[in-house]
This record gives sequence, structure tokens and C-alpha cells, in this order.
Amino acid sequence: MYNAQLIKKLREGDHHAYKFIFDHYYALMGAIAYEYVEDYYISQNIVEDVMMSIWEKREQLIISTSVKSYLLTSVHNKCIDYLRSRSREAEIIQSMPEECKKVFLLSRYGNKSYAEIADELNISVNTVKYHIKKALSLFREELKDYLLTITALYLYLFNQ
Repeated sequence: MYNAQLIKKLREGDHHAYKFIFDHYYALMGAIAYEYVEDYYISQNIVEDVMMSIWEKREQLIISTSVKSYLLTSVHNKCIDYLRSRSREAEIIQSMPEECKKVFLLSRYGNKSYAEIADELNISVNTVKYHIKKALSLFREELKDYLLTITALYLYLFNQ
């Protein structure tokens, strides 16, 4: 299928055009995403987000390059966004007091329960709760400007 024809059919909501894109580019997009994020699960989520986005925005879709180039650029941009968010998260975690950081990492990345963390660190469950609350408070404080911007953008886009 030629690019112009494929884009036209996609804009019209043609499921065959969408399936064509999926069949021909999904694996390549996944491989590109994996090269950036080095995590299979996250790379698949990024590709799924791109695929969902082109279907949801198909009527407004403007592709001035090839479909392949558009998709790979979209994956690239999503990967960069993901890596930036991870970088910001790492900065926030680094700024936490040591005990708070340990508790947060065991909870969020170690998938441990509050009781398991308390046992491992020889602290009470209430102390674990305190540290989690403090860590989340630090995230909220550091990300409040981003949240305000996202909320404002959301309200602007969906209340027109």
C-alpha cells in the first residue's frame, strides 16, 4: 500500500489500513524502543502507546513523511519522554534522606510489603508508612509544576 493511500484509509477509519501498519511496523518499532529503554516490557508499552495514539488521532493525522518515518519518530519521541521522566525520578530519589530512600526503593522497586520492609530494616510498620508518606510528598512537591501544566493542558484540550 502506498503512503498517501494508506494515510487516507487510516484517516477514514479503515481497520485494514491500521492492521497493515501494525503488521509491517510493530516489530521494528519494538526493536527501536528497546534500543533506547533496554526493557522489553517498557518498549512494548511505548509501541502500544504510539499505535493507540495514531488510531485515536487518525482523523487529524498529518504525515508529511513516510508512514515508517512518522512511526519511528513517534517511538523515538516517546522513548526520550520516558527517559527524561526516569531521569527526573532518579534526581528526586537521590534527594531523599537515606532511610526514606531505602524504604521507598524497597517498596516501589523491591515490591516488598510494609511488613517485609519493617522486618528487613528492623523498624516498625508505622515508620515504614511515615517514610513512604514523606517520599510521596517529595515527589508531589517536586512535580507540582508539571502536574499543574498537565492539568491545564488537559482542561484546555478537552473543554473546547
